[in-house]
Amino acid sequence: MEIELRNINKIYKKGNPVLTDINISLKRGVTGLVGPNGAGKTTLMRIMSTIIRETSGSITFDGKKLIKDTLEEFRNKIGYMPQDFGFIPNFTVFDMINYYYSLNGSKKDTEKKIMKYLEMTNLQKYSKRKMKNLSGGMKRRVGLIQAMINEPDLLIIDEPTAGLDTEERRNIRQLLMEYGKEHSVLLSTHLIEDIENTCSNIIIIEEGEIKYDGSIQNLIQFSENHIYTTSYIECIEIPGIDESKIINRTIIGEQTVIKFFSNDELDFPSPPPSLEDAYLYIKGCNYDFAKHIETKHKSNT
Repeated sequence: MEIELRNINKIYKKGNPVLTDINISLKRGVTGLVGPNGAGKTTLMRIMSTIIRETSGSITFDGKKLIKDTLEEFRNKIGYMPQDFGFIPNFTVFDMINYYYSLNGSKKDTEKKIMKYLEMTNLQKYSKRKMKNLSGGMKRRVGLIQAMINEPDLLIIDEPTAGLDTEERRNIRQLLMEYGKEHSVLLSTHLIEDIENTCSNIIIIEEGEIKYDGSIQNLIQFSENHIYTTSYIECIEIPGIDESKIINRTIIGEQTVIKFFSNDELDFPSPPPSLEDAYLYIKGCNYDFAKHIETKHKSNT
Protein backbone atom coordinates (compact mmCIF):
# COMPACT_ATOMS: atom_id res chain seq x y z
CA MET A 1 0.00 0.00 0.00
CA GLU A 2 1.14 3.53 -0.76
CA ILE A 3 0.00 6.25 1.64
CA GLU A 4 0.37 9.97 1.05
CA LEU A 5 -0.11 12.85 3.49
CA ARG A 6 -0.54 16.25 1.88
CA ASN A 7 -0.47 19.58 3.74
CA ILE A 8 -1.42 17.99 7.07
CA ASN A 9 -1.89 20.51 9.87
CA LYS A 10 -2.92 19.88 13.43
CA ILE A 11 -3.92 22.61 15.88
CA TYR A 12 -5.32 21.75 19.30
CA LYS A 13 -7.82 23.88 21.18
CA LYS A 14 -5.19 26.12 22.72
CA GLY A 15 -4.33 27.33 19.24
CA ASN A 16 -0.72 26.18 19.11
CA PRO A 17 0.15 24.30 15.90
CA VAL A 18 1.47 20.80 16.55
CA LEU A 19 1.98 19.86 12.90
CA THR A 20 2.52 22.30 10.03
CA ASP A 21 2.21 21.43 6.33
CA ILE A 22 3.29 17.80 6.62
CA ASN A 23 3.93 16.17 3.24
CA ILE A 24 5.19 12.58 3.21
CA SER A 25 4.76 9.44 1.14
CA LEU A 26 5.23 5.90 2.41
CA LYS A 27 5.76 2.92 0.14
CA ARG A 28 7.03 -0.59 0.73
CA GLY A 29 10.00 -0.72 3.11
CA VAL A 30 10.94 0.55 6.57
CA THR A 31 11.03 4.31 7.17
CA GLY A 32 12.40 5.76 10.39
CA LEU A 33 10.70 8.68 12.13
CA VAL A 34 12.98 10.65 14.46
CA GLY A 35 12.89 13.93 16.32
CA PRO A 36 13.12 15.33 19.85
CA ASN A 37 10.36 14.96 22.43
CA GLY A 38 7.45 17.25 21.59
CA ALA A 39 8.34 17.38 17.89
CA GLY A 40 4.94 16.00 16.82
CA LYS A 41 5.85 12.36 16.11
CA THR A 42 3.07 10.85 18.24
CA THR A 43 0.46 13.25 16.86
CA LEU A 44 1.51 12.35 13.33
CA MET A 45 1.24 8.62 14.02
CA ARG A 46 -2.13 9.02 15.73
CA ILE A 47 -3.46 10.89 12.69
CA MET A 48 -2.13 8.20 10.36
CA SER A 49 -3.78 5.58 12.59
CA THR A 50 -7.12 7.50 12.46
CA ILE A 51 -7.19 7.84 16.25
CA ILE A 52 -7.40 11.60 15.90
CA ARG A 53 -8.30 13.84 12.95
CA GLU A 54 -6.09 16.35 11.25
CA THR A 55 -7.19 20.00 11.35
CA SER A 56 -6.62 20.34 7.61
CA GLY A 57 -4.98 18.47 4.77
CA SER A 58 -5.65 15.11 3.15
CA ILE A 59 -4.59 11.47 3.34
CA THR A 60 -4.77 9.07 0.40
CA PHE A 61 -4.04 5.35 0.23
CA ASP A 62 -3.66 3.42 -3.01
CA GLY A 63 -5.03 6.49 -4.78
CA LYS A 64 -8.16 6.66 -2.60
CA LYS A 65 -8.87 9.67 -0.42
CA LEU A 66 -9.37 8.82 3.24
CA ILE A 67 -12.94 9.91 3.94
CA LYS A 68 -15.84 8.51 5.92
CA ASP A 69 -16.75 6.02 3.17
CA THR A 70 -13.20 4.60 2.98
CA LEU A 71 -12.34 4.78 6.67
CA GLU A 72 -13.12 1.13 7.49
CA GLU A 73 -11.17 -0.12 4.47
CA PHE A 74 -8.16 1.95 5.52
CA ARG A 75 -8.32 0.81 9.14
CA ASN A 76 -8.29 -2.81 7.98
CA LYS A 77 -5.01 -2.13 6.21
CA ILE A 78 -3.07 -0.64 9.15
CA GLY A 79 -1.60 -1.84 12.41
CA TYR A 80 -0.52 0.51 15.20
CA MET A 81 1.66 -0.07 18.22
CA PRO A 82 1.62 3.03 20.47
CA GLN A 83 4.30 3.68 23.04
CA ASP A 84 1.74 2.95 25.77
CA PHE A 85 -0.96 0.45 24.90
CA GLY A 86 -3.72 -0.97 27.02
CA PHE A 87 -3.84 -4.53 28.31
CA ILE A 88 -5.97 -6.58 30.67
CA PRO A 89 -3.78 -7.41 33.70
CA ASN A 90 -5.21 -10.86 34.44
CA PHE A 91 -5.19 -12.05 30.81
CA THR A 92 -2.42 -14.42 29.84
CA VAL A 93 -0.14 -13.43 26.96
CA PHE A 94 -1.94 -15.88 24.66
CA ASP A 95 -5.39 -14.64 25.69
CA MET A 96 -4.37 -11.00 25.29
CA ILE A 97 -3.13 -11.56 21.74
CA ASN A 98 -6.16 -13.72 20.95
CA TYR A 99 -8.38 -10.87 22.12
CA TYR A 100 -6.64 -8.34 19.86
CA TYR A 101 -6.69 -10.80 16.96
CA SER A 102 -10.41 -11.45 17.33
CA LEU A 103 -11.37 -7.77 17.16
CA ASN A 104 -11.52 -7.95 13.37
CA GLY A 105 -13.85 -10.95 13.37
CA SER A 106 -13.52 -14.73 13.52
CA LYS A 107 -10.23 -16.22 12.32
CA LYS A 108 -9.00 -19.53 11.01
CA ASP A 109 -6.03 -21.34 12.54
CA THR A 110 -5.97 -18.80 15.38
CA GLU A 111 -3.82 -20.81 17.79
CA LYS A 112 -1.31 -21.73 15.09
CA LYS A 113 -0.88 -18.12 14.01
CA ILE A 114 -0.59 -16.76 17.55
CA MET A 115 2.09 -19.32 18.37
CA LYS A 116 3.93 -18.38 15.18
CA TYR A 117 4.20 -14.75 16.32
CA LEU A 118 5.06 -15.73 19.87
CA GLU A 119 7.97 -17.73 18.50
CA MET A 120 9.03 -14.87 16.22
CA THR A 121 9.29 -12.58 19.27
CA ASN A 122 10.68 -15.22 21.67
CA LEU A 123 7.57 -15.16 23.86
CA GLN A 124 6.39 -18.74 23.33
CA LYS A 125 7.48 -19.92 26.78
CA TYR A 126 5.56 -17.03 28.36
CA SER A 127 2.25 -17.71 26.60
CA LYS A 128 0.52 -18.65 29.87
CA ARG A 129 2.02 -15.86 31.97
CA LYS A 130 -0.36 -13.08 33.01
CA MET A 131 0.17 -9.69 31.47
CA LYS A 132 0.57 -8.01 34.88
CA ASN A 133 3.59 -10.21 35.56
CA LEU A 134 5.50 -9.31 32.40
CA SER A 135 8.51 -7.03 32.23
CA GLY A 136 8.24 -3.79 30.28
CA GLY A 137 10.20 -5.28 27.39
CA MET A 138 7.90 -8.32 27.20
CA LYS A 139 4.83 -6.09 27.15
CA ARG A 140 6.32 -4.19 24.23
CA ARG A 141 6.74 -7.45 22.33
CA VAL A 142 3.09 -8.31 22.99
CA GLY A 143 2.20 -4.85 21.68
CA LEU A 144 4.21 -5.49 18.54
CA ILE A 145 2.40 -8.79 17.96
CA GLN A 146 -1.03 -7.17 18.30
CA ALA A 147 -0.02 -4.63 15.65
CA MET A 148 1.41 -7.22 13.25
CA ILE A 149 -0.78 -10.27 13.64
CA ASN A 150 -3.41 -9.18 11.12
CA GLU A 151 -0.55 -8.58 8.67
CA PRO A 152 -1.46 -4.97 7.85
CA ASP A 153 -0.24 -3.28 4.69
CA LEU A 154 0.99 -0.36 6.82
CA LEU A 155 2.59 -1.00 10.20
CA ILE A 156 3.06 2.03 12.47
CA ILE A 157 5.16 1.37 15.56
CA ASP A 158 6.38 3.63 18.35
CA GLU A 159 9.57 2.66 20.22
CA PRO A 160 9.31 -1.12 19.61
CA THR A 161 12.69 -1.96 21.18
CA ALA A 162 12.40 0.17 24.33
CA GLY A 163 13.25 -1.96 27.36
CA LEU A 164 14.69 -4.85 25.33
CA ASP A 165 18.17 -6.27 25.74
CA THR A 166 20.71 -6.20 22.90
CA GLU A 167 19.82 -9.62 21.50
CA GLU A 168 16.07 -8.99 21.55
CA ARG A 169 16.52 -5.60 19.90
CA ARG A 170 18.45 -7.30 17.13
CA ASN A 171 15.69 -9.90 16.70
CA ILE A 172 12.97 -7.24 16.52
CA ARG A 173 14.97 -5.21 14.01
CA GLN A 174 15.37 -8.31 11.83
CA LEU A 175 11.65 -9.04 12.10
CA LEU A 176 10.77 -5.51 10.97
CA MET A 177 13.23 -5.66 8.09
CA GLU A 178 11.66 -8.89 6.85
CA TYR A 179 8.17 -7.46 7.23
CA GLY A 180 9.19 -4.35 5.32
CA LYS A 181 10.13 -6.40 2.25
CA GLU A 182 6.44 -6.78 1.41
CA HIS A 183 4.78 -4.05 3.49
CA SER A 184 5.15 -0.42 4.56
CA VAL A 185 6.56 0.20 8.04
CA LEU A 186 6.87 3.51 9.89
CA LEU A 187 9.25 3.11 12.83
CA SER A 188 9.45 5.88 15.43
CA THR A 189 12.37 5.62 17.83
CA HIS A 190 14.92 7.64 19.76
CA LEU A 191 17.54 4.96 19.08
CA ILE A 192 19.54 5.95 16.01
CA GLU A 193 21.08 2.47 16.05
CA ASP A 194 17.64 0.97 15.35
CA ILE A 195 17.16 3.32 12.39
CA GLU A 196 20.64 2.60 11.04
CA ASN A 197 20.16 -1.17 11.21
CA THR A 198 16.54 -1.33 10.03
CA CYS A 199 15.55 1.53 7.74
CA SER A 200 16.41 2.66 4.23
CA ASN A 201 14.64 6.03 4.56
CA ILE A 202 14.32 8.52 7.37
CA ILE A 203 11.99 11.39 8.26
CA ILE A 204 13.26 14.03 10.68
CA ILE A 205 10.62 16.17 12.36
CA GLU A 206 11.18 19.16 14.63
CA GLU A 207 8.63 21.56 16.09
CA GLY A 208 5.91 20.05 13.94
CA GLU A 209 7.74 20.48 10.63
CA ILE A 210 9.51 17.98 8.41
CA LYS A 211 13.20 18.85 8.33
CA TYR A 212 14.35 15.93 6.19
CA ASP A 213 12.57 13.21 4.22
CA GLY A 214 14.75 10.93 2.14
CA SER A 215 17.26 8.13 2.08
CA ILE A 216 19.71 7.50 4.90
CA GLN A 217 22.49 7.36 2.32
CA ASN A 218 21.74 10.91 1.14
CA LEU A 219 21.50 12.16 4.71
CA ILE A 220 24.97 10.82 5.45
CA GLN A 221 26.31 12.34 2.24
CA PHE A 222 25.06 15.77 3.36
CA SER A 223 27.36 15.58 6.36
CA GLU A 224 30.50 14.34 4.61
CA ASN A 225 33.49 16.65 5.16
CA HIS A 226 31.61 18.38 7.98
CA ILE A 227 32.47 15.90 10.75
CA TYR A 228 35.83 16.41 12.45
CA THR A 229 37.90 15.00 15.27
CA THR A 230 40.56 16.51 17.50
CA SER A 231 42.20 15.49 20.75
CA TYR A 232 43.62 17.30 23.75
CA ILE A 233 45.14 16.66 27.14
CA GLU A 234 42.80 17.72 29.95
CA CYS A 235 43.65 21.06 31.57
CA ILE A 236 46.54 21.68 29.16
CA GLU A 237 45.15 22.47 25.75
CA ILE A 238 41.35 22.56 25.68
CA PRO A 239 40.23 23.53 22.14
CA GLY A 240 37.73 26.33 21.67
CA ILE A 241 34.88 24.32 20.15
CA ASP A 242 31.23 25.30 20.49
CA GLU A 243 29.66 22.83 22.97
CA SER A 244 26.48 22.67 20.90
CA LYS A 245 28.48 21.22 17.98
CA ILE A 246 30.21 18.44 19.89
CA ILE A 247 28.91 14.98 18.97
CA ASN A 248 30.80 12.98 21.59
CA ARG A 249 33.93 12.76 23.72
CA THR A 250 36.06 9.64 24.13
CA ILE A 251 38.86 9.31 26.68
CA ILE A 252 41.89 7.41 25.40
CA GLY A 253 44.65 7.28 27.97
CA GLU A 254 45.49 10.85 28.97
CA GLN A 255 43.84 12.28 25.88
CA THR A 256 40.25 13.24 25.22
CA VAL A 257 39.13 12.79 21.62
CA ILE A 258 36.30 15.06 20.46
CA LYS A 259 34.09 14.47 17.46
CA PHE A 260 32.27 17.59 16.32
CA PHE A 261 30.62 19.15 13.27
CA SER A 262 31.04 22.43 11.45
CA ASN A 263 29.79 24.09 8.27
CA ASP A 264 33.29 25.51 7.75
CA GLU A 265 36.22 23.73 6.13
CA LEU A 266 38.64 23.08 8.97
CA ASP A 267 42.15 21.69 9.19
CA PHE A 268 41.19 18.64 11.28
CA PRO A 269 40.84 14.95 10.42
CA SER A 270 37.41 14.27 8.87
CA PRO A 271 36.29 10.64 9.37
CA PRO A 272 33.42 9.02 7.43
CA PRO A 273 30.21 10.05 9.22
CA SER A 274 27.82 7.62 10.87
CA LEU A 275 24.06 8.12 10.77
CA GLU A 276 24.19 9.58 14.28
CA ASP A 277 26.87 12.05 13.15
CA ALA A 278 24.76 13.03 10.15
CA TYR A 279 21.60 13.41 12.23
CA LEU A 280 23.27 15.70 14.76
CA TYR A 281 24.93 17.71 11.99
CA ILE A 282 21.65 18.13 10.11
CA LYS A 283 19.95 19.29 13.32
CA GLY A 284 22.65 21.85 13.92
CA CYS A 285 23.33 23.24 10.44
CA ASN A 286 21.42 25.72 8.31
CA TYR A 287 20.71 23.46 5.32
CA ASP A 288 17.61 24.42 3.31
CA PHE A 289 15.58 21.27 3.93
CA ALA A 290 12.32 22.77 2.70
CA LYS A 291 13.83 23.17 -0.77
CA HIS A 292 15.13 19.60 -0.71
CA ILE A 293 11.75 18.18 0.37
CA GLU A 294 9.89 20.25 -2.23
CA THR A 295 12.22 18.95 -4.97
CA LYS A 296 11.81 15.37 -3.74
CA HIS A 297 8.01 15.50 -3.87
CA LYS A 298 7.98 17.17 -7.28
CA SER A 299 10.09 14.30 -8.60
CA ASN A 300 7.57 11.80 -7.21
CA THR A 301 4.59 13.41 -8.99
